[in-house]
Amino acid sequence: MNYTQFIQAAQLLQPLRSRMADIAKTATVLSLASALVAGLFVQGLIGAQAAPASTSLLLDFGATPSISDDGRFVAFYVSDDEVPGVVDDNGISDCYLYDRQLDSFQRVSEAYDGSQLTDPLATGGCQKPIVSGDGNYVLFGTFSDSVVPGDANGLMDAFLFDRQAGTNERVSIADDESEANATVQPAGLSYDGNVILLTSAADDLVSGDTNNETDTFVRDRLSGTTERVSVLTGGGQSPGPGNSSGQYITPDGRYVGFHSFNKNFDPDDENDRNDVFVHDRQTVTTTWVNKASDGTPGDFGSNRIAISDDGRYAAFTSQASNLIPGIDGVGVDTYRKDLQTGVVEYVSASLDGTPNNAPASGVILVSSDGNLISFDSSATNLVPGDNNGDADIFLKEMDSGEIERINLRDDGTQSDSGAGIGDMSPEARFHVFAYSDDDLVPGVIGSKIRVYLRDRGTGVEASDFTVLAKESLHLGQGSSVLTGDIGANTATSDTIDSGSEVTLGTSVTMQEAGSRVMGDTVTLKNNSSAYDVHYNGLTNNGTVIGNLVTPLTLPLLDLFPQAPTVPEAVIVPDDGTLSLPAGEYAQLRIGKRATVTFTGGVYQFASADIDRDAVLEFDAVSDIRILGKLWTGNAITVGPASGSGIDASDIVVYVYDVNGTTGTLGASPKAADIGQNTVIDANLYAVNGTLKIGSGSDIIGALLGRWVDVGTGVALSLDSAF
Repeated sequence: MNYTQFIQAAQLLQPLRSRMADIAKTATVLSLASALVAGLFVQGLIGAQAAPASTSLLLDFGATPSISDDGRFVAFYVSDDEVPGVVDDNGISDCYLYDRQLDSFQRVSEAYDGSQLTDPLATGGCQKPIVSGDGNYVLFGTFSDSVVPGDANGLMDAFLFDRQAGTNERVSIADDESEANATVQPAGLSYDGNVILLTSAADDLVSGDTNNETDTFVRDRLSGTTERVSVLTGGGQSPGPGNSSGQYITPDGRYVGFHSFNKNFDPDDENDRNDVFVHDRQTVTTTWVNKASDGTPGDFGSNRIAISDDGRYAAFTSQASNLIPGIDGVGVDTYRKDLQTGVVEYVSASLDGTPNNAPASGVILVSSDGNLISFDSSATNLVPGDNNGDADIFLKEMDSGEIERINLRDDGTQSDSGAGIGDMSPEARFHVFAYSDDDLVPGVIGSKIRVYLRDRGTGVEASDFTVLAKESLHLGQGSSVLTGDIGANTATSDTIDSGSEVTLGTSVTMQEAGSRVMGDTVTLKNNSSAYDVHYNGLTNNGTVIGNLVTPLTLPLLDLFPQAPTVPEAVIVPDDGTLSLPAGEYAQLRIGKRATVTFTGGVYQFASADIDRDAVLEFDAVSDIRILGKLWTGNAITVGPASGSGIDASDIVVYVYDVNGTTGTLGASPKAADIGQNTVIDANLYAVNGTLKIGSGSDIIGALLGRWVDVGTGVALSLDSAF
């Protein structure tokens, strides 16, 4: 069931109170609010839960998936015409990019005139799509001669698709942009797509290539140069014999991992086996990786390698029996080497250190810090209850020794069949993989290769936050956060304070021990204080009592509870009274000192204008939906009627309009403008604009919005839940 279906089912099957509670417990946040808070007291938690680890069917077709760093984009190839909304009848495999956020597809492998690829050599079409970390580029290989004009070599070339421009360029070229005289295999690319890793036997990509072997190359799109990286320390050519093949490139394009049968890279290499190496493009050094901690060369080959972002750790596979004392190996095993200290650690072991009782396939992935390593293995003793008799995907945390299986159902039970590694995001939150059985996700029928997504979650829950912003958050001078965390999900447009997503103004205090400030860029101004600060960029003129934690994975939360989408009407004169049943209305206008009693249920309004000193009281659980703007005068009162037995969590007001007509932060009027000295005992949510609270108000309930602007001297006590 997708999220929309869940909401629909909840509305049909549950009373409103339990529906609201279930939404709060089930949903996670992709987009929340920007908040501007001045001179206020904040207390309590927003009661929503982050979803646990989950496995979902991502695509009902496709293979070899590759995922962007934020998990939004997935590249894959498919052999049939199964991609919805795309005419694909060329009879060959094509590569695509799937946008999870927009639920849309772009065909990557197209001819330069926008037509479908041709495959005159009947080689199968597009192969090995790899998406860049930022999601803007896809690297792929094909023999087709129609991707760019002038492709006349009749060989596989490597191409780079620009998602935003919708165009392809050939990247398997020499400095003078001449084409390669041998097949070129795509192997990897940097985070921004500017540095491309290639493998080829071509001898015309760089000058002086006379070893007659397959080599590993890097194409730098910014400088327009191609360099060979399977070279000796100092940059000299390795004369051979023995081919080299590119395996991995770090996000900044500095470190390259490759394997080679060539024994000239290290004078001690006499094992006559395939070995793995790391080349540092900055220092022009090449390091032999598959050696024991004491420098003893491995007695058998290695052919897979992945590298941490800083180049310190190299995870690799090997069939050697002498890398770690007491580990004889059962075929292919997985290891991690600290290239600074030389220490080798065993990866493919259970929590208690028991070595795997069956080999791995040799595919390996590593997190950005090198602490999390993913591999697949048919071993049955790495985690309890593994008896499906097939290879599974595992994730090992090196610091703790903990290991988990990835290809599980939502309830944690194992799949009937095995799965092979596809790709994972840098912090190991997202894993994409191909699986051919139909037992992982309910509703999947029939065996075929499909692409699945395992989301391990962020460990951050909406219920942790007292104030949570989608774009940016500012706590004004003298504010106090009594309990809970504050944070900004991730900014995509203007921020309240230039260059800062989360700002603690002068003398702002976070008063709960262990509370967190979380944001991409965080600013602490003079005399402000916080406990733990999680950030990617920090300007600190205050005091951090606890820990500084970086980097921070964004967004903090994945999905926000979807607000109902409906239309909406009622005029109450000054000093009037009205008992209002649930229903759809054109407009709500309440005069001065008027009293409206809401009897409970779902109310829909086009807009709402509430004049000063008005009273809105609620006899039962109520859901107020305002399609347009909400404006109130000063000193209004909103909350449960006396004796109703409900609280703020039972009264939810959604405002759907944007600021002004443009929807920008500075546009006026604001989507929801609450007057001064108001008393509100309810939950307010400005879905698309600013929620503005007037000075001197008293709020008991949760405030959510795209931007939240709270005036001076406001007291907030969050004892209810969304």
